[in-house]
Amino acid sequence: MGTKGYWENPRGRVYLIKNDKVIQPPTLKNLPPDPVTTLFKDSHNNIWIGFSGKGLYKLSRNKLISFSSKGKLPTSNIRNILEDKSGNIWIMTRYKGVYKYSNGKFINYSVKNGLNSNWVLSGVQDKEGTIWFNTDKGVSGYDGKIFRKLTYGGELMSGEMWASAVDQKGKLWFANSNYIFILKPNRMKKVISNSKLYIENFLVNDKRPESDFYSTHTLNFNENTVEIYFNCVNYFNGLKIKYRYKLVGLTKNWSIATTRNYIKFHNLSPGEYKFIVSSKLPGNNWCDVNSDVSFIIEAPFWQRIWFLILSSIAFIGSILLVTFLIYRYKLNQFLKIQQMREQIASDLHDDIGTNLTTISILSDIAKNKINIDTEKVYNFLDKIGNNARQVIDSMSDIVWVIKPGTDSLDMLIEKLNSIAFEILQIKGIQIDFKCDKRIEKLKLSMDVRKNLLLLFKEIINNIAKYSNASTVKILFSLKTSNEKSAKRLIL
Repeated sequence: MGTKGYWENPRGRVYLIKNDKVIQPPTLKNLPPDPVTTLFKDSHNNIWIGFSGKGLYKLSRNKLISFSSKGKLPTSNIRNILEDKSGNIWIMTRYKGVYKYSNGKFINYSVKNGLNSNWVLSGVQDKEGTIWFNTDKGVSGYDGKIFRKLTYGGELMSGEMWASAVDQKGKLWFANSNYIFILKPNRMKKVISNSKLYIENFLVNDKRPESDFYSTHTLNFNENTVEIYFNCVNYFNGLKIKYRYKLVGLTKNWSIATTRNYIKFHNLSPGEYKFIVSSKLPGNNWCDVNSDVSFIIEAPFWQRIWFLILSSIAFIGSILLVTFLIYRYKLNQFLKIQQMREQIASDLHDDIGTNLTTISILSDIAKNKINIDTEKVYNFLDKIGNNARQVIDSMSDIVWVIKPGTDSLDMLIEKLNSIAFEILQIKGIQIDFKCDKRIEKLKLSMDVRKNLLLLFKEIINNIAKYSNASTVKILFSLKTSNEKSAKRLIL
């Protein structure tokens, strides 16, 4: 018996029992010759007829309406039908999940929406309004917002559930081929609302720390990769529980909601951190009770305050030391230059003073002898000229020594070569002047240049006066000593 007054037989015919007689109304003769799988009467006295392969029909006021035509119900394999408290008709199908018929439209719900399986065998609505659908893979509950997979009883309720009912006390009865289950919806909802959120595991560099799990962990600066696992324990399995989290010390805002129950942080900077996670069951608000874990990553010694203070002191001390050394160097250079100036002034005073005194004396003698001994006067005048030239040469040499740009040895060699030719060519002496190319770029101090210049002039003058030579060979070479890698200039 499908519903009051109607009966379906295995051949797919629907008959009306009236006054103890079985009749087939003319309207029902147009039904397809296909096995009837379900017969349901709704609150408006409409008769709903489902077939195993020919779709869905409704008998309303002796008018037969087909929902199997194109654009209506997109499936032909109907398994069961029920009406909820709001007057919506739910059509359970094989392979297509369930369809809700409301306001003349069909809305489909399938595994994409959280249903256990698209093969739905039957269903029942409890007193709280939740519809429980029996599928070939257990029971799914729909509260008008989300589907929940009922896992009470473990594997015993994970297979085909054939039938279900609600008794007068609101208890749910479920049956499969081996067992009958009796459940209380209120108790299940209480368990859902009391779901617990736990931190399951805390890993540092892929290892579990030795400290107590719920204490504040103190980590070294190189232990900066942290992985945290968390989970919400609930009565229903398969729920798409969402989590959000934030790592205080790294960010102030919650993360984007996700179903993933772990997170890994890489290369965390030294500091104090507190990981907070919150969960949200489908259809509910975010859980007010959060779970958290705290840890501290210590800074390396070179980032700690005491090291920074010592480094600052050392840095300032280094700057002061360098400044002092630069000052000492400049002071020494200044003293050397001052000493050189004093030496040059002394040399000029002695040399030029002596020559000028000689010139003055010779001038007086020549003046007195000009009318007496003409030959001696000419000798005195020659000596005066020589002394004057010596003064000029001395002044020229001093000016050349202190002139900027003459500190390289190649400039000095050029000067010495010029002096040698000027002095020796007057005496008719040939000059063979050679210089080692390695010494041309050497830098010499002012006093070394001066002393070398004066020494060379003295040698050339002595050669010109006393050697009676026809040819002079002059060679400048550079020799490196093995001791302290010293370099010597050889003439």
